Amino acid sequence: MPGVASPPVILEGFGFGAGASYITTPIPFASQQPNPRASYTDGFPPQTVGATATDPPDVRDFNGILYAATQNIAALLAGQYHEFDSAISAQNTGYALGAIVPAADNSGFWVNLTSGNTNNPDTSVAGSGWVPLAQYGLVSITGLTNANVTLTAPQAGKEMIILSGTLTGNVQIIFPAWTERWLIANNTTGAFTVTCKTSAGSGVVMPQGVTTMIYGDGTNIDLVGSSLSANTGAVANTLAERDANAYLWAAAFKVSCDRWLKKRLRRIRGALDKLDLITGYTFQWRRGGAPGAAVMAQDFAKVCPEGVSTARDGTLALDPMAVIAYLTEALKDERDARRALEKRVLKLERR
Repeated sequence: MPGVASPPVILEGFGFGAGASYITTPIPFASQQPNPRASYTDGFPPQTVGATATDPPDVRDFNGILYAATQNIAALLAGQYHEFDSAISAQNTGYALGAIVPAADNSGFWVNLTSGNTNNPDTSVAGSGWVPLAQYGLVSITGLTNANVTLTAPQAGKEMIILSGTLTGNVQIIFPAWTERWLIANNTTGAFTVTCKTSAGSGVVMPQGVTTMIYGDGTNIDLVGSSLSANTGAVANTLAERDANAYLWAAAFKVSCDRWLKKRLRRIRGALDKLDLITGYTFQWRRGGAPGAAVMAQDFAKVCPEGVSTARDGTLALDPMAVIAYLTEALKDERDARRALEKRVLKLERR
């Protein structure tokens, strides 16, 4: 079999059960001179080495050194990585480029992008040179009113961020200038906006009651898909784009309508008469003022309650396929009525 032979697994550090009288732990970092004991600075001092040695090496130090080395190996084998340590940082003039440390809440890892980084990724502001390598979970930013919020590194390290509060003014959520993606759930209320942006770059408004995917390009924050078309050539028209009003644009939308996926099929009866309960309107959106045309969900619920659902904010949403189903059967009713009338007219003409 290629490669190095698998070493024996170290379950605990060498001498983990040793009594305090015959193991030195921890081994001192600083020199112990003139005491002839081992340290990380001197190793075993000169008076313990060679033909002129005046003191033999102390077996307690051997046990302590082996314990320290093998206990670190045992921890790594057990999947335990060492968090950011200011002492390690100071001794090595900061963490090396590419260094990886676990997050303080043990939910993921940080990777260092700055050589000689002395910042603690869990307590420093976002943009301190550490970026999330992998992070589990979500973070909630609560109590939003009218003050801007700058995300901390641990907050920005989560892939999902939930925003809540009653807005009394426009709010900016300041993200680090990372190349990263986030899922933002804007559960705020109030007739104001929440904008996700970097401190020096541009950003996007998060629609209320909507979960939105955004990304950072290292300078700005944008919606996923909103600026991809210019960079994808021939396949640009296959990508959906959503604007700040939650309008979704795409080349086509397809809905699962396979008969195999459904059961208890019943044909809609009397659809033409039921259309009397539904009115088509032109209108203007309260937020943004954009014009539109539609039937109202409240009206359609009288005809087909199963085609109407309630959003998280209490507003009603309409299933377009339900509307199409009723229009299809209404047209058939109209067709049948027209055919019956044509037959009556034909009979009268033949008399």
